[in-house]
Amino acid sequence: MMEARTRRTFKSYVVGFLTPQRTLILGFAFLICLGTALLMLPCFTRTGSIDLLDAIFTATSAVCVTGLIVVEKGVKSLFDS
Repeated sequence: MMEARTRRTFKSYVVGFLTPQRTLILGFAFLICLGTALLMLPCFTRTGSIDLLDAIFTATSAVCVTGLIVVEKGVKSLFDS
C-alpha cells in the first residue's frame, strides 16, 4: 500500500516557523529597519541626511524606548518646535 503524503501549505510553514519569541524579535528588527530607512531619507532632516550608524542607533533607541540620540534634535530634525 502506498501511504498518502500530506502536502504542507505555506500557512503551515509560517505557523510552524513563527513562534512567539521569533515574532517578537522579527517585530523589533522590522521596526528598527523601518525607522532607520525613514531617518536616512533627506526629507526627514534639515541637513540632508545623517550617517547610517547614527540612524540605526536612533531608531533602535526609539523602538526600545530609551530615548538616547546621537545628534542634536533641534539641529538635525525637521519636526522641531
